[in-house]
Amino acid sequence: SKDVLYTFYLNSPGHFGWNPVADQSTGGLLMWIPGNLVYLATMMVLFFKWFNEEERKSRRSQ
Repeated sequence: SKDVLYTFYLNSPGHFGWNPVADQSTGGLLMWIPGNLVYLATMMVLFFKWFNEEERKSRRSQ
């Protein structure tokens, strides 16, 4: 967002010299990354299960 979502942060002191919008964007990114790691890990597990199954099928047919 180009605007601060919570006006409370407009009056709070900026940390690391960041303005409220940069702080809000960084906080959103820091929350987004770990949340998506769950999906990434799930997709990796499913992919490797599928890949191993295909590998087994290939070996059986030879």
